[in-house]
Amino acid sequence: MLSSFLRSLEIRPDLSWSIMAETKIDHTIGIIVSRGAQPIAPEPFNMEARFRALYNHWWHLIQDQHKPEPWEEAHDTTFLPPLLKARGIGDDSGKDVSQGVDIETHRITLPADMQAEADRMFAEWLKDRNRKLSYFREHPPHPLAWHPVPRTNEGKQAAWEDIFEDGVFEVGRKVSEKLLGASTLWKPSYRGINQEHIPYDWVAPGEAELTDEEFKKWNEEFDKRFAKQNERKDRQKAYQNTLKQERDMKRQEEEEEMQRKQEL
Repeated sequence: MLSSFLRSLEIRPDLSWSIMAETKIDHTIGIIVSRGAQPIAPEPFNMEARFRALYNHWWHLIQDQHKPEPWEEAHDTTFLPPLLKARGIGDDSGKDVSQGVDIETHRITLPADMQAEADRMFAEWLKDRNRKLSYFREHPPHPLAWHPVPRTNEGKQAAWEDIFEDGVFEVGRKVSEKLLGASTLWKPSYRGINQEHIPYDWVAPGEAELTDEEFKKWNEEFDKRFAKQNERKDRQKAYQNTLKQERDMKRQEEEEEMQRKQEL
């Protein structure tokens, strides 16, 4: 199943820059790639190399200085080229790594219970996101920083001249945010939606407040999910310890065998 998820990311042509920023899937792939010295369990789908290839592919695209900025419409409408243009390709070992992926829609085919859980989680995520956005519409967040819109050195100089008559930028020199906000040559950047403070009891317009019983049920569901996450982490830790023990034992046997050969 993990190989199928990876195959979907390798071939799908519908990942926009905004989707990448919203889901942070590149960060997830980066964490997988940067696992350090942790042992990798044996698997037949060549996923370690494929994860690295996908991460490197996205990393080069992200470094492109001509990619659209978050405030530009193209950030929503420009899609990243997929790593694999040819569809249904197997990996180096000849295994079919495309099972479970609809080649036309790039969707993963999940068992009914898993699909229902995924739909429930997405609906919950979307509801919470809309709640946060409704708060920002009535309480606009304060910009974290301001950036020149032009990308050339000449354009950046023009941006500075637009807010400083002498066009000189010096560390510590203050500038009015009113001037920055009024200039078409400057754009604000903000914290992520999850880093901004939103009152816990904020309710989106049109949404009914939770009753005491609903709030109690929500807390119970939250506790169950939290416990399930901890249980999964414990299983992961135990499995990693098993892999490490097997790896260390193999290294010891190899060292002992090498020592015996040297003694002979």
